[in-house]
Order: sequence, then structure tokens, then C-alpha cells
Amino acid sequence: EFLKLFDKLVLSHKVGAVKPEEKIYRAVEAFTHAAPEKHFYIDDIPEYVAGGKKLGWDAVQFVGNRELFDEFTKRGIKWNNRAAK
Repeated sequence: EFLKLFDKLVLSHKVGAVKPEEKIYRAVEAFTHAAPEKHFYIDDIPEYVAGGKKLGWDAVQFVGNRELFDEFTKRGIKWNNRAAK
């Protein structure tokens, strides 16, 4: 159900790489045409977060909703049309 919310997906089996391999992160960059530092990446697995950070991504480990909303607020990201509280 969750994946149906997205128009486009970068899928590891189609890229031929998995996190934390550099190739999967670079595939996302190629898809978005954005510089590494423009990517905000959230994952619950520390090694995957480290993989993104190693390439210059703004990456955080998911540990809970409250902490995630705090990260959104730090970046000025709005959630449900309002600033994260």
C-alpha cells in the first residue's frame, strides 16, 4: 500500500545493487538529477544511513516518529501542509 503513494520508484532489483552499495545511491541521484547534498535520506539501519552520508547525502537514522518530526522541523520540511511539531 505504501509504495502506491509514489509515482516513480528506484528499486534495487532493477538497479542490480542493494544498500549500502554506492551504486544504489548513485542510481537515485541519476533519477533525481540532483546533487548528493540535496538528498534527505531516512533509514532505520545505521549502515544504510552511513552509506548515504559517505556520499554526501543528508541522512538520518529513523528511531521514532517524534525524532523524525524533529528532523523535519530542523530542515523546514512541512508535513501534512504544516510544519512538523
